[in-house]
Amino acid sequence: MLRFIEKAGLKEALQKRDWRNFARRYNGPAFARNQYDCRMAAAFGRWNRSLSHMLKAA
Repeated sequence: MLRFIEKAGLKEALQKRDWRNFARRYNGPAFARNQYDCRMAAAFGRWNRSLSHMLKAA
């Protein structure tokens, strides 16, 4: 999967947290109907908060 992301030029979208662009290019036109960009943003937020709490506790 990582190789595909790099070869497809999607790495930059992930680094910029451009969820809409990444989801559109990775999933195609169905990304909007399935709200993949929103789901990715929400998942990132959850993981980011969890990791922040873990680092503070360490």
